[in-house]
Amino acid sequence: MPEPRFGKTLSSEVFGASSVTPKGGMMRSAIAAALAGGLVFVGVGLAARAQTLNDATAAYAKGDYATAVKDLRPLAEQGFALAQVDLGAMYHDGQGVTKDDVQAANWYRKAADQGDADGQFRLGMSYYEGWGLTQDFAQAAALFQKSADQGDASAMGMLAACYDAGQGVPQSYVTADMWMSLSLAGLPDPNSSDHQAAAQSLAKIAAHLTAAQIAQARQMASARHTK
Repeated sequence: MPEPRFGKTLSSEVFGASSVTPKGGMMRSAIAAALAGGLVFVGVGLAARAQTLNDATAAYAKGDYATAVKDLRPLAEQGFALAQVDLGAMYHDGQGVTKDDVQAANWYRKAADQGDADGQFRLGMSYYEGWGLTQDFAQAAALFQKSADQGDASAMGMLAACYDAGQGVPQSYVTADMWMSLSLAGLPDPNSSDHQAAAQSLAKIAAHLTAAQIAQARQMASARHTK
């Protein structure tokens, strides 16, 4: 399961309609996923957890959400960040469980507290939109920053939106342009709706800037991109 996993919840400020949209494939090696999630399993334990993760992904792909939840929950309870994010997403969407944004935010927080970029992004969205939490732009922006620093393109886009509107951070079109440029670079498929929407958002932000300011913002983006 690559990031994003069971779809990302994107705000209308950046990527159009506020909805959960799968971005990219969901499957990756469960062993690689376990390592990326910071878990170390040994012997039979690794194989069993890898199989459970793959079973959950297969069930989700078939629309068997109840089985996906059943498979994900024990992994999430054991502290597997990937499973925590996926389970939170299913609570957000009401897939296999009753829709519950409080539960979704709780699972996202568990993953975010482990440094998971997708968990940070989704918890940030919960604060940004007020899903299951009191709306708090400062908390949202701080979480988007953490996720963006790990290379999450969607978090970069939302951080750009925060700087564009001065939500939770000082308003700055230059910084907004920098982050949206980085977000666009992280969405390589030019035919995807997210890429096209990000490009439109970047153009709107750039319209507030002089040529010199745009050059400054793009130079800042280039400097971050090459770190």
